[in-house]
Amino acid sequence: MKANHDRNTVESEMKIKILNWNLNHLGGIVTWVINIREGLRELGHDVRIIHTSEQLRMKTYDHDYTKKESIILACEFISLQEMNKLCDELNSSDLVIIAHPSPHPTKAQLNRIGDGRLWQQVYHNLEAKKVVIFHDNNWETTNSWLQEVSQHIDCICCGQALFVESALRLPGNKKVSWLYHPAKIPDQPCIKKREPICVSGAQWIRWKRYKELLTVLPNLPMKIYFYNIGITYFNLRYTNIFWNYVTDHYDNKKAKIEEKAIFHGNVPHEIFYAALQNSLCSVDFSRRGYVNYTHWEPLIYGAVSLVHEDTLYNKRCKLPKIDLVKLFNDETLDDAMSELLREDESKLNRARIEAWEFCRDNLNRKTVAAELLNFVFTNPKIRG
Repeated sequence: MKANHDRNTVESEMKIKILNWNLNHLGGIVTWVINIREGLRELGHDVRIIHTSEQLRMKTYDHDYTKKESIILACEFISLQEMNKLCDELNSSDLVIIAHPSPHPTKAQLNRIGDGRLWQQVYHNLEAKKVVIFHDNNWETTNSWLQEVSQHIDCICCGQALFVESALRLPGNKKVSWLYHPAKIPDQPCIKKREPICVSGAQWIRWKRYKELLTVLPNLPMKIYFYNIGITYFNLRYTNIFWNYVTDHYDNKKAKIEEKAIFHGNVPHEIFYAALQNSLCSVDFSRRGYVNYTHWEPLIYGAVSLVHEDTLYNKRCKLPKIDLVKLFNDETLDDAMSELLREDESKLNRARIEAWEFCRDNLNRKTVAAELLNFVFTNPKIRG
């Protein structure tokens, strides 16, 4: 039975499905899905995650499960080879949220059944109201085959403002908007004395410029605690500077020359958030203008967010220009850290309150979830 797809209100309970592809096990997409799911549930909606891929079976869990390499969200798995069952399940919903537009056309994906294009049949057969979430500034390079189904996409919500122009380049008639990153905001600011530690929770090696960050490790006045896994780790561990200056808890090896950083690997979100609450700052070495959870989460938990100046000066950057956001460039990260170590504690506490208030007003996951539903069902405008 089809659900009421013409519902003109978002006040009553809806059945909402979040559709996940295989790539949604890593990085900020996982965090986004968790928080939009919980935000929608806090609004009173029935929300379930449907995971799909070409394989016939996948081990699932009734709770979010943090593995050594990734996070498996609580979900129901339905194979793309069971297309009728999958689409019947999705079409029984009031809304389907496609958490990423498509799988990436990697060599492995292209070698799967149907040249890796079985996912496109979801778009062809999906009749329920849907919104596609954009986490991409350059789909023409990373997901060029998305245009093969663009005629079936009429509603796009971008994970941040930077992606709006990319979404508008996708052929077809559609409405487009963007959201702040949904997050669980503590009931009060995290005011406490911090350890002189810097946290880094970024995921992708090129995008986040990890090799460049490693080269400045010897000169930094405080240690960095790395929390990540995947291709980032397995590439970095082949560099001499990694083993010279990084103690690797994942592989149980100590730094050869001097411990300037500790690699903790993949941990549950709660452990990472506790680390942020205990640390003076967090750093994201990227400079493309993207704003990610690695920029926002320090502000939520009272750590200074060290942000590359090329990111903050991007015209689409929505990070607030507040005292808990500190700038650096490729040559000045050590100076930014040194200055921070001399910062007056009372001034930092005032900055923590200011940052928490901004996040409470803009990133609260219940508020962001409501904005998503209002856009999908009522608001046809592009958000500026």
